[in-house]
Amino acid sequence: KPDLTGVIVAWSIELSKFDLRFEPCGSVHGQHLADFATELSLAKDDPPQPWLLYVDDLSDKKGGEVGVFLEGPHNLLI
Repeated sequence: KPDLTGVIVAWSIELSKFDLRFEPCGSVHGQHLADFATELSLAKDDPPQPWLLYVDDLSDKKGGEVGVFLEGPHNLLI
């Protein structure tokens, strides 16, 4: 869509001032999800460990946003 192209170009110009660049998100393939699930699997001999949930929020007149971090065993961050 031409409207979106202009917006992306405008953001690219703004980000280039700070040595940042826009990178669109790629697609997630089924094998990546399977690999991720395997990596998260714990051995049956491991004792259960707590997961910690951290929430950070910010709001103003324009709207708000929330950051959520989940920390699991072995310092795994999601």
